[in-house]
Amino acid sequence: MLTSCKVKVVDNFFSSLPNEVANGKTILEISPGRRENVYVIDSFICSINERGMSEYVLEIRPLDDTTHIVNLIPYGTGADKMLLVDYSISGTKILVRDIVQHNYAIVDIHKVLDNPPQTIDLQPYSLLTQEMIPIENKNIVYLNQGSFKSTEKRYYVIRQDEQPRKLSRNGRKSLNVLDGFFLYEPSRDRLAFLHMYAPEIEYYSFHNQTLLRKSRIEREDDAQIIEYNGDETAKFLFVNHVPLCFVAGSSDSERIAAVYCDEQEHFHVLILDWEGNIQGGFISESEVWSVSICNDYLYCWEKGEEQDKLVRYDMQDIQLNSLRQ
Repeated sequence: MLTSCKVKVVDNFFSSLPNEVANGKTILEISPGRRENVYVIDSFICSINERGMSEYVLEIRPLDDTTHIVNLIPYGTGADKMLLVDYSISGTKILVRDIVQHNYAIVDIHKVLDNPPQTIDLQPYSLLTQEMIPIENKNIVYLNQGSFKSTEKRYYVIRQDEQPRKLSRNGRKSLNVLDGFFLYEPSRDRLAFLHMYAPEIEYYSFHNQTLLRKSRIEREDDAQIIEYNGDETAKFLFVNHVPLCFVAGSSDSERIAAVYCDEQEHFHVLILDWEGNIQGGFISESEVWSVSICNDYLYCWEKGEEQDKLVRYDMQDIQLNSLRQ
């Protein structure tokens, strides 16, 4: 964990989670399983499609006209196609990468809607990381997989045409278990990291790469790191044995929305400021696998047995529940 002797890392602890249900308005309904995830970016709906359920990776439509659809990046083999995708969103840009063919594309929503291209140019990549997001000036922020239990930097920034740093494995033959989501806010010079395998969010001064603060959900069991040795390998396993923690996140210049899945597989939607203070939240009656903050609304992609749906919540209606900081 990166710290600084000049900046005191302050922890916010939350001993309870939202347990009230919020009322939302359904914007879009789709048959279950057809979409990996759905996001609202600016005034557009962006769908990440399941392979085998659609011919295209991306499906983009205006929020006020859901019948006007632009399809991008076909599934398959070839220079302009993808096989198995991972993706991240930052601002109005989507970074889509094929983890089989090792190519990627950065799609700017506004540009492709104004003038839909026939094909999207795919670029090769060699980054060995679980998370990478596009930012301004053709730069990419990527997660340093060697930062699980060390003083190494949590993330690095490279240009799109730059070779990444050699991954440090800290003398071990297998990679550490580390995954999560980056949220970037250039106006505040802030970067948040939402852990998938620990119940906490880290807040960094972006350019200094300095850890400023952590928000952590209190649990009954103490944090611990499990190691095993066998066949001359050593590997760190999950913190607190948590199979799922933060599963989705979104932000704007004022707020962060984070989805936390507890041990009972309840999905809690938290609204925080950039200092890590809880502003509101609710518990969802469905599985929530993506959130989007857009103007004064929060959009959740909620999956169910009969229908998957995009639901809009008014931020003013998400009341602060009994949470202790």
